[in-house]
Amino acid sequence: MKRVKRLLAGIVSLLLAVTIIGNENLIVTHAATLPTSNVFISGSTDKGYNAKVTYDLKVSQASKMVLTCMSYGDVSMSYYSADLSEWYDTVYAYTDSAASPVTKVITAYVSPGTYKVVIDNERSAASRYQIKASISSLGTNDIEPNDFDHAMTLNKGATITGALTTQDKEDWYKITTTSKFVRLSISAYEDMDINVYNQDLSETLDYDYLYGKPASPDQQILEFCGSNVYYVKVSSGSWDDGGKYKLSWTAGTVPTVKNVKLQKLSSTEIKVTWDQNNAFDYYQVYRATSEKGKYSLLGVYNKYYDTKYSTGLKTGTKYYYKVRGYRVINKRRVMGAFSPVVSATPSLKAPKNLTVSQSVRKALSITWNYDGEASYYQLYRASSLNGKYALLGTYDKYTTYKRSTSLTSGRRYYYKVRSYKWVSGKRVFSPFSDIRSGVANK
Repeated sequence: MKRVKRLLAGIVSLLLAVTIIGNENLIVTHAATLPTSNVFISGSTDKGYNAKVTYDLKVSQASKMVLTCMSYGDVSMSYYSADLSEWYDTVYAYTDSAASPVTKVITAYVSPGTYKVVIDNERSAASRYQIKASISSLGTNDIEPNDFDHAMTLNKGATITGALTTQDKEDWYKITTTSKFVRLSISAYEDMDINVYNQDLSETLDYDYLYGKPASPDQQILEFCGSNVYYVKVSSGSWDDGGKYKLSWTAGTVPTVKNVKLQKLSSTEIKVTWDQNNAFDYYQVYRATSEKGKYSLLGVYNKYYDTKYSTGLKTGTKYYYKVRGYRVINKRRVMGAFSPVVSATPSLKAPKNLTVSQSVRKALSITWNYDGEASYYQLYRASSLNGKYALLGTYDKYTTYKRSTSLTSGRRYYYKVRSYKWVSGKRVFSPFSDIRSGVANK
C-alpha cells in the first residue's frame, strides 16, 4: 500500500511539473526574435486571459531601446531579463474598438544582452496587436563590468563615453596622478549623479547632480585635490532613466577664489563677498593698508560662507583685500591661490534728500537728512548750476535746516551740501549731495 501511495504521489508531482513547464514554455521556448529595424510586425494572442506571446530581443551594445505596441484589443507589453527573473517595465494598451488602435511605448536604456518582450492578453477574447523595436547604439567605449572592484582606469586627456542602463546603474573609474589638482569634465545626456572619492572612499571630495537631455547635455566641471588616487562614481542616484555621458580629466590649475567684491556699508565698515567654490573646505580673508604691504588674516570661514564684514576701519583710509581657500586632506591643508587684490575706501555717504523751498521774502529754506555718522555739514550756494559755489556756513551734526537770506527776489539759486568728520586730526569729507534749486520770494 505504501508503495502505491508513493507511486501516486510521484505521478501527481510529475503532472504538476509538466503543467508548470508547459506554462513556462509558452513564454520561453516558443519565443520569436523581434526585429530591431523599427518596422511593425503583426500578431495576436490566444483566446483567454493571460495568453502570452513572447519575443526575444537581442542587443549587442549599450543602447537606447524604444518598444512600441499598437493594440486592437486589451493587451499589456512588458520586457524582462532573458530568463524572466527580472521584470523591468510594463505598459497597458486597452481599447474597445478594433478600428481605433491604442499605441503605448516603453523607452529605456539597456545593456548588451538578450531580453524577453511579452505581449499579455488582458481579456477573454483573442487580441490583435502590432509591435516594433528600435535600438540606437549609445557609442560607448567603457569596459564592463565597470563596478568598484573592476573600476576602469581613466587616463589623463582620454574621453570615455559611458552609459547607465536599467541593468547597470553605476559606473566606477580610477584616476592615478601626480598632479596637485585635478579638473574633471562630465557631460550628461540624462539626469544622473557624480561623486569623487579619495583612495579609501573615506571622504567625498566633490559631487554634482546633472540634469541633461539628449539634445542639450548638462556640462559640469569638478575640481579636487589632495590625493594621488581618486575614484569617480557615475550613478543613476535617485533617477531611474540612465543615459549616456562623457567623462575626461586634465591636470587642473591651482583653484582661485573668484569674484571677490567690496561694498562700502558705512564710514567704518566694508562688506567682503566672494563666490563659493566646491574645491575648498575653508576660506581665509586677508587685509592690508597698501597693495604690496603686509596682509593680516581677518578670519577663517567654512565652505558655506561667502561674506565677511570688515569693521572698525578708519574713514578715508584705503584698504586692500584678498581671499584664498583650502581643503583639509588627511589632516593637512592643501592651499588654493590668492584671489586678485581688490580695494575700497570707507567714507561718509553724500547727504540725502536735500530740498529747497520758498520761505519769507527774499529767502529760501534748505533742509537735508541727518545721517548719524557725520560730525559737521557744509552748505554751498551758487547763482547758476555750473557757477562758483560759495560756502554759506558749517553746522554741527544735529543741524539739518538753514534759511538762506538776503536774496534777490525772483532770482534762482542753487545749493549743495556735504558732511565731514575728524579722523587723526584731519577732516574727511563726504561727496556732495545732489544739487537742488529754488526761486526767492518777492
